[in-house]
Amino acid sequence: MRRSASEKRGARVTGHPVKARELLTVPEDCSLWVGVPGPYVAGIVRVDDVKGAIVRLKPPPEADDAKVEQARQALLRSGALAVRLMPRRRKAVVPQAAKERPAPASHREVVMELAARANTPDRAALIAVLDEALAQAGL
Repeated sequence: MRRSASEKRGARVTGHPVKARELLTVPEDCSLWVGVPGPYVAGIVRVDDVKGAIVRLKPPPEADDAKVEQARQALLRSGALAVRLMPRRRKAVVPQAAKERPAPASHREVVMELAARANTPDRAALIAVLDEALAQAGL
């Protein structure tokens, strides 16, 4: 059996209970954030378990400040000693619609679109040369 450093020095600590508060974490995927009612606070912790505990709230990115404050007040009313707010994950910077790529265009369409936007004095000659080169390449 391993002995602790204090036991090796001869100091023995016996029979002294440790008075520690329970630490509970309410995660992002908890039913508390979607408003599901039930006998549980935060969907995972019974109301009786919250009494005297320190609770950490980790709200999802889409939860607004009012919803977070509502959850904090509900936990305090249920008897939590303290409620601490953990940092939120950031929302996606690019919306989902912007992530979708447009339908791919053919090589000829891309080259001709770029030629039409080219800053050249003789755009028609450039398009004719590119058209001939694409025809030779079989595109």
